[in-house]
Amino acid sequence: MNVLTTGATAWRKTAFRIWRKALVVAALALVLMAYAAPASAHDIEKPGRFGLGMNLGYPGVGVSTNTFVADWMSVQANAGLFYAFGIGGYLTVNYLFWLHEFVTEDKFALTWYVGPQAGLVFIGSNRYLGYFGGNSSVFGGLAPTIGLAFQFNEQPFDLVFQTSPGVAIGAFGAGFWIEAGASFRYYF
Repeated sequence: MNVLTTGATAWRKTAFRIWRKALVVAALALVLMAYAAPASAHDIEKPGRFGLGMNLGYPGVGVSTNTFVADWMSVQANAGLFYAFGIGGYLTVNYLFWLHEFVTEDKFALTWYVGPQAGLVFIGSNRYLGYFGGNSSVFGGLAPTIGLAFQFNEQPFDLVFQTSPGVAIGAFGAGFWIEAGASFRYYF
């Protein structure tokens, strides 16, 4: 192992430690906001409501936002660290159509949504890039999205599970790509 490889490994470990601490702080901040400013969640899907939280899944761990532009449409964006082939980043944007609630209880409502997604992934230099056509470090994709959302009635939170199978395009050509994850957001 040479000095450059050792330095890159140390940098990755430090970056992951910093990212984990930032996620813990963000989670604590969301919990404190929830108790500091209680509000009804019945109006989460009203135009202008903005949700901010965390996303965990593939392609990575990051920040999740969702803004309702109508009571049945929203724009969602997720950005964070990409960790499958080395350290990097990702950005996905969805235009979502929120369909009917199929479970409505006192504590929560269960609804689902569909919509198109566009995404970009940026990968730093690493040994796996040869698999993707040499020095290519950026690829993008288009995918349909389907998701399931728990909207809590006593607090303005949602817990979302979604998947987006689609096509990734880069210097390597085109290939099948699937993204899946969970997001937890607080609505302002």
